[in-house]
Amino acid sequence: DRAESAAHMEEAEVGAGEVEIDDRTEGEAVDDESEGGAADGEEEHDNGGEEEKDLGINRKMELLSAVDPKIEPRESRENTQEETLVLEYIENFRRQFVQLYPNRPALLMTPRNECGVPKCVCSTIRPTQPNYKELYDLDTCAKFVADHIEYQPLPEPLKLPRYLPSPLSTLKWQLGDCLDMSVVLTSFLTGVGYDAYCVSGYAPKPITLADQTRAECPAVTSEDVATTGAVVTEGQQTEGQEVAVDDRPPPYHIKPRPQLHSMFLLTEEKLQMLNEAERNKTEGLRDEQTVEEPDPLQGQRVHVWVLVLAGKREVQRDVFVEPSTGKIYLVGSSPYLGVESVWNHRNYWVNMQDATMPMESLQFDLEDFKRWEFVFLDSARGGAQKELEFEGEDVQLSQMRSIDDIKDTDKIIDLPPTWVTRLEIDRDAYLSRCANGIKLTEYHKSKQETFSESTRPDGMVRRVTLYHDVARTHIKEIRETFAHRRDRLESRTHWPDSGRRVDDFGNGRLTPDALKQIIEAADRRELVFYSSARLDGMVKRVEIFGQKVIEIYDARDDRLNYRSLTYEKEIDTNPQSRRDQSGLAIRKMCEKFDKNKKVSADSDVRMRTFLVAEGKITLDFHYGPGQVTAAARTFITKDGKALSYSADPFAKQQRGSALREQFQRLLQAEKDCMQALRDGDRAAKELLSLRKKEEDNIALNKSLYEQLKTKQKEEASRPVEEEVDTTYKHDYLAPYLPKGHKDVKVLSRVEAMEAKEKCIKALEERLVDRGNIIESRLEEEQQQLTRRQAGYQRQDKDKTAEEEYERYVQEASFRIQILKQRKQRHDDMSKQKYKEMIQTLAQDVRLAAALNEQPPPRK
Repeated sequence: DRAESAAHMEEAEVGAGEVEIDDRTEGEAVDDESEGGAADGEEEHDNGGEEEKDLGINRKMELLSAVDPKIEPRESRENTQEETLVLEYIENFRRQFVQLYPNRPALLMTPRNECGVPKCVCSTIRPTQPNYKELYDLDTCAKFVADHIEYQPLPEPLKLPRYLPSPLSTLKWQLGDCLDMSVVLTSFLTGVGYDAYCVSGYAPKPITLADQTRAECPAVTSEDVATTGAVVTEGQQTEGQEVAVDDRPPPYHIKPRPQLHSMFLLTEEKLQMLNEAERNKTEGLRDEQTVEEPDPLQGQRVHVWVLVLAGKREVQRDVFVEPSTGKIYLVGSSPYLGVESVWNHRNYWVNMQDATMPMESLQFDLEDFKRWEFVFLDSARGGAQKELEFEGEDVQLSQMRSIDDIKDTDKIIDLPPTWVTRLEIDRDAYLSRCANGIKLTEYHKSKQETFSESTRPDGMVRRVTLYHDVARTHIKEIRETFAHRRDRLESRTHWPDSGRRVDDFGNGRLTPDALKQIIEAADRRELVFYSSARLDGMVKRVEIFGQKVIEIYDARDDRLNYRSLTYEKEIDTNPQSRRDQSGLAIRKMCEKFDKNKKVSADSDVRMRTFLVAEGKITLDFHYGPGQVTAAARTFITKDGKALSYSADPFAKQQRGSALREQFQRLLQAEKDCMQALRDGDRAAKELLSLRKKEEDNIALNKSLYEQLKTKQKEEASRPVEEEVDTTYKHDYLAPYLPKGHKDVKVLSRVEAMEAKEKCIKALEERLVDRGNIIESRLEEEQQQLTRRQAGYQRQDKDKTAEEEYERYVQEASFRIQILKQRKQRHDDMSKQKYKEMIQTLAQDVRLAAALNEQPPPRK
């Protein structure tokens, strides 16, 4: 049994020669392994009856061949005594497994690392908590690994890889196969608290080749849901989401209106449906022609992915994670075909269930030792206390012993700690995200291009192209996403067939236009704004070329919510017709207002229409409470006559003078409306001109990290300045020395006396100025207090004024006291500073010799 095997291993001599380690140099071993692997692969392909597609050069083997073991850490170049013992233990387990199950494929347990040294797959996993909080979530971490590491398919689809470099090397190279990426992802997920495992098994050809041409683009699906809004109906709600359903019948029933249909429109819709069906049929036939032939290696292609068990980090159900694409599948609905083994940094488990069992029937209770055979005893120590049960002739590797019996044995092999150092992702590599700065993924009738941030001059980080056909030749739609744009452009959608384009902007543009969206088509243009950031409250401006201009407002003080201008449909040659700046004849202008609850409905204007072509002005008022009609009034602009209708027969009629005043106001309102529309047109043109300049000179905002990095580069590129003598850098006497004498250690007597007098004079002036400032502040405070006292004596006294006066006197007295103390302290310190300056000058070596020298005798 395992305990006796472990005891036998401890008694044996531990050495490198007992483990099957190649004595050749690591580079030669990698080259021979690559050649041998290619030969074995060709033989297996011949046995399969079909030659596999050429997957290109195995770049992983090239990187492995370029590794210099001498510069690698010691843990990578050799095995410790404990690791060698574990390798012997695993080899013993493998021999027993092959003897008991000769028809099962070989297990992936001890691949070689980048130095050619065999290592246990469990010790290659290095649980690490990433330095970036964005990677703490399962979904974001899986997508990052899929984007950051370039996926390399296995050169031999029927064999597991023989080499497993450390996950640190995989992150450095940004290249790896399914095994390398699974180890990296498991290390990160385990480090942030997930119960993650690597899984070795079988997968279909599209999974092993990361071929997503039959799947829908996830970016398209998520954007469509965000745009249209997901409505959850009964029976379609997501898991864990409750939908409130009101079973009470409605108290009132309203007879529905009869639906009126146009025979012409019905005929047009029917023809359109027939054309659409014919087009779909043609595309369906084309899709059937592109269906791939059955895979002769179906069910035999090996693959490695990640398993995350439920229980930790609020994971409700067991899921599989595909490291090459970052997709997450429920275990029961996953595309994988079979599981051979699973492992993490603690143990290795072999699947003892039926290999042909579907995924929904596969049990992942690793403490069920009847379904999962463990290699190390770590799980047995902390697992269930039940004994292993065996039925009939089904013999397990652990024989007939129970876990309690194994626990009592001291000869137990423990899994050594990981030999991999802590995983680190460089900030530049993390920000670049993609391995080569760009990642192209092809989907069904679409493709997605992901770019590293700040690598493109236009700031584009993603572009999704939708096609009409499976062959991806006829473009249907292009969706572009931007980041760090100074003009705050976030996304752009373009339809080449119709020429329609939509630009979306984020909030916080430097310009005062508060632009949110621009929609351009062949016959119209729409400008959408953040109304709360605009002074005029404009929400949208719609321009239908040659027909109409519409402006929509919100939350204005004058309650204006709509303004429009309509042009004449036919060309007007009348020179007396009023025209706008473009020369088109104006038919009418219209303004709409929100309801004012403070005035009556008969005087609250709802819509004001200026019929320019007809020479009329119409007013429509709001509906009053309980009324089915509303008041209206029409003015003739030629003579000012008014025609009124009142919904209230008892309402008081307006006088002629009031109507004339209202008519004059409407004439002015018509001019104001025309001017506002002209100003809006001018502002729209200026905005479009500004957008053209922004597109011609695209500017990106640099992050704080990029700014610091640029600053470091600039400082490193600067020429090294000559060292400056800091002896006299803060010399008190330097401003008073003669020019060119700063470096002179001894001065003449005349120069020394002049420097001394200047220095003492400057100190005296500085002290006197400081004293005068304090004295002036003190006098100002005393004068203000005196004026306040005199004013208080003259005014009427109440309780509030008295309390305020007392508070002011208290504060003023405190300030005066502080200023007096500062003045006294300044007087004392001035004497001390003057004395210290005299002593300093007397001790200065530059002045001492000259000042102590006797003057020459007079003639």
